[in-house]
Amino acid sequence: MESRKRNLIIAGIILLLLILFLVYFFFWRKEKPITVSGDLQLQEQPAAAPSKEAQQQEAEQTNNADLLTTGKIFAERYGSFSSESNYANLRDLLPLMTDDLAGRTEEIMATPPPVTEPYGITTRVLSTTLNALSANAASLVLSTQKEETKAGGQTLTYPTLLLEFQKINSVWKVSSVTWQ
Repeated sequence: MESRKRNLIIAGIILLLLILFLVYFFFWRKEKPITVSGDLQLQEQPAAAPSKEAQQQEAEQTNNADLLTTGKIFAERYGSFSSESNYANLRDLLPLMTDDLAGRTEEIMATPPPVTEPYGITTRVLSTTLNALSANAASLVLSTQKEETKAGGQTLTYPTLLLEFQKINSVWKVSSVTWQ
């Protein structure tokens, strides 16, 4: 038993020293300067500027990523609800909507249904597909999971959400929401 404890302590010390050596070697070790004798001339080569096509492709990918992210955030908040939040989920989304959709959403919020028991829906986006894309319009199809909670228990459903977007002042805004 004594021998086993001693062996474990020695193995621990060796392991600790090895870790310290690796940390020193990779993080604190300073590189030695290289000395060169003679005449050395360095010429900087200008970095190749990305082509217009590459810049356009990168901007398009960024634009698509922004659209997909906006769609996911919108779907999860729009599809979620709590009887205690007084439509806070929809109020938070008004800046992401076109004026027409925002107006219709405000009408819905103006006449809330009566609350008889605690009720909530949590929506999660499972996948997002870019259905159509043009310079000023786009549509996304999002597969979602909705978890509905009420006094009787919980139910899971898997509806699909179609979001239509319009580009207004270089910003994608949701113009239509359709649960399928």
